[in-house]
Amino acid sequence: MRSCRRHLPRAVLPTALVLFCALPSLATAAPKWLRVSIPANDAAHSMVVAWNTEADEPTEVLYGLSEGKIDLKATGQSFQAKGPLGWVHEVTLTDLPQDVQVYYRVGDGSTWSTIQHFRSGIVDGCTPFVFVAGGDHRSDDSAGPNPKWESILQQMTESEPRFMLESGDLVHDGDDYVQWVNHMKMAELRTPTYPLMPAIGNHDDDAVTGDGAAYNQLFALPRNDADNTEDFYSFTYGNVFVAALSTQTNKDDGFAKQAKWLDAELTKHADKTWKFVFYHHPSYTSYIDLKVLDLNHPPNEVGQNPIFVPIFDKHHVDIVFAGHNHFYERFAPMKAGKPVSSPAEGTIYITSGGTGAFT
Repeated sequence: MRSCRRHLPRAVLPTALVLFCALPSLATAAPKWLRVSIPANDAAHSMVVAWNTEADEPTEVLYGLSEGKIDLKATGQSFQAKGPLGWVHEVTLTDLPQDVQVYYRVGDGSTWSTIQHFRSGIVDGCTPFVFVAGGDHRSDDSAGPNPKWESILQQMTESEPRFMLESGDLVHDGDDYVQWVNHMKMAELRTPTYPLMPAIGNHDDDAVTGDGAAYNQLFALPRNDADNTEDFYSFTYGNVFVAALSTQTNKDDGFAKQAKWLDAELTKHADKTWKFVFYHHPSYTSYIDLKVLDLNHPPNEVGQNPIFVPIFDKHHVDIVFAGHNHFYERFAPMKAGKPVSSPAEGTIYITSGGTGAFT
């Protein structure tokens, strides 16, 4: 890998600030809700492709490097999700050339989706790229996603980001599976091309946790090696390390399990130039106690700071993204909860919860 100056990949936020049980049917139905996500390993040469169907059908992806020649085939697995979510199909494409346009369609061998495309990842630590960070695109009613998110999502992808980080609250009520249906319909506007990598918010959780939750069934995310769930995870992309934490689940031990895991992951990836973490509840944020009105949330609301912040400081995490409060806010670099003179000495904390919910 070439030796490069340490330039921040451009993280485009929605504020425009630029930083460096469905029952099986007799007839087959067209695949729906296509989406791609970054795998835990070898993001430069792999991509996870997922979709849903009404019935249990074969799980196949045809793909290639030109739209006119989609002649490679990969197969995967399917499982039955909750109620109207139907069947989920997941295939991991491997051995892809790095940084190329990949064309694909999914189906059962006879019924296929339209042709979609994504761009494979990069290895070179000097190749610049764009990613997007935001959160809270939930509706303020029972719709699930906010109608405003559709246009915001289009704006978020105008810069052709390599991935999108969503800090939680994708729907208004995670127990209402119809809301997830509505979310997936709207997300499909962009998710066949741009990986959507979420963290779980306080509106997203379910009556159950882990693999049985609708959130976990719909998003094909990397699994952590602490409890083998997708509630918290990490991936690498070029010279960047990214970790998603859960401030909504896995907190009965005071976040100790997640903290131990994050410490180990950051140690393992100490060679990465840039380190980013994202989760829902902000560690630092402005707050006005309105007493009878719950229009904003305090910092460290779930008590994560004493256990997470020392790890950020130990490994010099560059930026921590959060949502929960529906506005944009960026703090000066901080270490041990106090401002420091430059980003080289501390972590920048950003709240960006303006992708649809009431601001």
